[in-house]
Amino acid sequence: MGLNVCILGPKAAREEFCKSMGKKGSSDDFTFYNTSVQGKVIHLIEPTAYPEKLDAVMDVMPLCDHVFFIVDEVTPEFGEQVVLLDLCKPSGFIVSDLDLAPYIKGTALEAWKKVSPEEAKGMIQGELQPKKREGAPILFIDHSFEVKGVGSVLLGVVRQGDIRVHDKLTAYPLGKELEIRSIQKNDVDEKEASSSDRVGLSIKGLTSKDVKRGEVVSKEPLSVVSELPASVSYSKFAQKDSKLMHAFHCLQSSPCRIEGGKLAFEKSIALVKGEPLVLCDLNRKMRAVGTVAF
Repeated sequence: MGLNVCILGPKAAREEFCKSMGKKGSSDDFTFYNTSVQGKVIHLIEPTAYPEKLDAVMDVMPLCDHVFFIVDEVTPEFGEQVVLLDLCKPSGFIVSDLDLAPYIKGTALEAWKKVSPEEAKGMIQGELQPKKREGAPILFIDHSFEVKGVGSVLLGVVRQGDIRVHDKLTAYPLGKELEIRSIQKNDVDEKEASSSDRVGLSIKGLTSKDVKRGEVVSKEPLSVVSELPASVSYSKFAQKDSKLMHAFHCLQSSPCRIEGGKLAFEKSIALVKGEPLVLCDLNRKMRAVGTVAF
């Protein structure tokens, strides 16, 4: 299994941290930095387009096992990340020498261990391990493209379970089947992959145009919805009068609105149990709003 780590904090600080640990890989709204230590494969993922684009943070967190949150000063950007992390509740650590207790009191971050940059690097290279998630396979797709002589290729993370060559899975919310032709991990052909592994899949049955970022590939059927009851758990830091918002769930995103006691999505969402569905108001300075139960 590979270890996938999300690095948050000020843009310059998170880039410097990642560059000190790994070689820069693919980059768009978020950037991968890859390394290997004594056979342990490590992917650090940094939301390059944040804070300008909130999507960058919301897309990175579902791909990762742990978060390291670098804090060198208290700013509005720091506050927004605290609220987002409190809503998503990943496993995490704070990289700082500041006294942050007054700012994280009552949030999930209150239980996070505070470490130095060198301690953080040592943990990532050493004792920190990927999370083993049992169950039917689920993959989150973050890139797709065509390769001459190979065909359609998907890049993503096995979020749960194990996959094997020739497995037949379904892409959601599309609802169409694909078959795995081949699996690569770190550019090496493999017969199978497990939860937390970052993989490249050659597929047949669908193309890269069908399965784009945000598609969830699953062995078991997933519920696809265009609306949910508006049972919103608001952050205590958020204003509660937003009606037009944006929903984020497992790299999927959709504009949405609350009307008639329902939360209506502009685009259908495939629901993955145990993963947060987060609402944000992109027109506010502090964009995080709350989560929705399903």
